[in-house]
Amino acid sequence: MVDEKKTKPQVEEVEAKVKSEAPSQESRPGQSDNSDNFALASLIFGILGLCASFCAGLCGSPFALIGLILGVMGMKSEKNKTMAIVGIVLSALGLITGIVMMIIGVAINLSDLSY
Repeated sequence: MVDEKKTKPQVEEVEAKVKSEAPSQESRPGQSDNSDNFALASLIFGILGLCASFCAGLCGSPFALIGLILGVMGMKSEKNKTMAIVGIVLSALGLITGIVMMIIGVAINLSDLSY
């Protein structure tokens, strides 16, 4: 028979070794950090905001504002920092374009008053 006193410490040693070698929650491949998702969402909302600002003026500004906020949150990402920066730039351009399109629209409407 196998001596139980000798096998029990060996089992505990193996369990401790497996636990120490298991990847942590943060370093598991296939799982992304939330800031990676924020960077991607910032890029998407920045593109939507810029396109919508060209088409509808200030109606695209909420998309751009959301993209700007998500881009700032996505700057915490190490591997997708560039994507977050591009999202911030596109969102800022979307906000500026929306404001400029609104000013142009108001100026055109005020110049056509023929009362």
